[in-house]
Amino acid sequence: MFGMEAHTMFFVKAIAFLLLLMTLGELTTRCYCWAATGFLLWGVMTSVGLSSDDAVAAIAALLFVRALPMLYKRALTLAATYPLALILPIAKHILPKYTITEEN
Repeated sequence: MFGMEAHTMFFVKAIAFLLLLMTLGELTTRCYCWAATGFLLWGVMTSVGLSSDDAVAAIAALLFVRALPMLYKRALTLAATYPLALILPIAKHILPKYTITEEN
């Protein structure tokens, strides 16, 4: 197999992974809406004349473009919190401990 047919399973795995990343932590109706939109797009594209493999590749590309801002936000959050996770175990031994009573 050559062309898109050879990569269809990669595109299906990419779609599943991106849907998981986009709805991670907030499994609301958004997940169902994305899945329904994907099935609807697939139905429209295959009825227009695209093959099933080409429709899956187009849906994966659209989903990747839609997931870029969310992936950027998660990467930015990880980049902001990961250095703190490395430094805090060391800093807690260096920084002095303060106890504040109710009278103060």
